[in-house]
Amino acid sequence: MVGNALRDIEKLPERISKKELYELLAEVRNGNTEAREKAIVHNMRLVVYRVYLRFSNTNYDIDDLISVGNLGLLNAVDTYDIEKGIEFTTYAVRCIDNIILNFLQVNKKYQEVRSTDEVLYYDTKGIQD
Repeated sequence: MVGNALRDIEKLPERISKKELYELLAEVRNGNTEAREKAIVHNMRLVVYRVYLRFSNTNYDIDDLISVGNLGLLNAVDTYDIEKGIEFTTYAVRCIDNIILNFLQVNKKYQEVRSTDEVLYYDTKGIQD
């Protein structure tokens, strides 16, 4: 199952140079929202690639996983600290993976649910009311 984002990957902006990325990230730390948006948009390919590489074998729609992964990218751009000596891509991949893994773990109990009634009428321990 190939998601729409995978079919439309050529429509995403090209990645930017490492130098330009780090300049943008420095501006993001100073509160520049335009730099934040540009850093996010130009790294969306990383999310698509990561989801396809690591999570395409799950029972979830690829587009949904990419949406969740984009939240990880937002977190990476907002919290990245160049002074820690970690490459941004390495940090972003960890953020993307972590948020997707958390999503999969939280939603694991609903994976075999056959109807919304089953979800709505079970309490947090899985016992029907």
